[in-house]
Amino acid sequence: MTIITVAFYMLNNTDRIKKSTFRNLVFALLFSFFYDLFWFFEAYSEYTSDKQKDNLEFSIKKFSATMSLLSMIFRVIVIAVFWKDSIDF
Repeated sequence: MTIITVAFYMLNNTDRIKKSTFRNLVFALLFSFFYDLFWFFEAYSEYTSDKQKDNLEFSIKKFSATMSLLSMIFRVIVIAVFWKDSIDF
C-alpha cells in the first residue's frame, strides 16, 4: 500500500523526481511482489483447506485468497507499466 501511494505521488509530481527515483520505485514494486508471492504460496493451503467447508470463516478466507490471486495478476501489469515508464522517463 505504501509503495502504491509513493507511485501516485511520483506520477502527480513528476517535476520533483529523478530517473533514479523512478527506477527505485520499480525495484520496490518488484521486491513487494516477490514478498507477497512468497506469502501467498505459504498461506494458500491454509486459506483453501478442506477442513471446514461450511464455516463462514472458510468462505472469507477463500474469498481473500481469490482476491490476493487477482491482485498478483494485476500487479504484474502494473510493474510492467512502471518499468516501461522508468525507461522512457
